[in-house]
Amino acid sequence: MAQARESVKIEHEKKLSTLQSLEYRGRDSAKLDKTKASINKLQSLIIVTSQAATTTSSAIVRVRDNELAPQLVQLCFA
Repeated sequence: MAQARESVKIEHEKKLSTLQSLEYRGRDSAKLDKTKASINKLQSLIIVTSQAATTTSSAIVRVRDNELAPQLVQLCFA
């Protein structure tokens, strides 16, 4: 999941660079609009992958705290 998020961020940076270049040259509004749309999609994907990572991390912490830690304590003192 982290690898997917990182590759999306890299692609996002590339598209931002392309957008800056297109804006600097000031031509081809169709390419400009297409690049902006692509950047918006990538930003949404970054948000979704970040939320998925947070959700997964929270689930791991819950399992650790609610299931694994009590089992470890029980093993140590049983």
